[in-house]
Amino acid sequence: MPKLPRASGVTDFMYTANSGGSGVMGFWIGRDRKLTAVRGSPFAAGMDATSLTLDRSGRHLYTGTWNDGIFAYSLDSRSGTLRPVRGSPFKTGEGPTTIAISADDQYAYAANVNGENVTGYRIDAASGALKPLPWSPFSFPDTPYRIALNQKRNLAYVVSRGSLWTFD
Repeated sequence: MPKLPRASGVTDFMYTANSGGSGVMGFWIGRDRKLTAVRGSPFAAGMDATSLTLDRSGRHLYTGTWNDGIFAYSLDSRSGTLRPVRGSPFKTGEGPTTIAISADDQYAYAANVNGENVTGYRIDAASGALKPLPWSPFSFPDTPYRIALNQKRNLAYVVSRGSLWTFD
């Protein structure tokens, strides 16, 4: 195990979704820019992890999968280790390919390519757990592949098979 920087220093980590079935892989970026796997990596994320989203506070990481829902983790800022959030994976429409988080870290939205819908959640600030919103899931007229939020204009963009949709 490499020696980590002192607590007062900056520690950089990188995570990647491995759709080949290995879940989420985490790496410590050393001062020499070499990558070293963090303890516990790869982290379980069902089969075929597709995307990663970090909340604005840097405390929670979310991954979509083709079939298994949304996996949520608490991130240890010192070691880079990911710990599953209680209740993870969170049920969603089938195939949450991307997850977008609101600027205030209170809401998360998932584009569910296999379920042809969008799922919305309220995020528990302390634990990172996801609670479905009452209107969720929202049926979508076309297959949603990606979702992104425009934080300044309070808009959501959903890329589908043949269109770009905008919601306010």
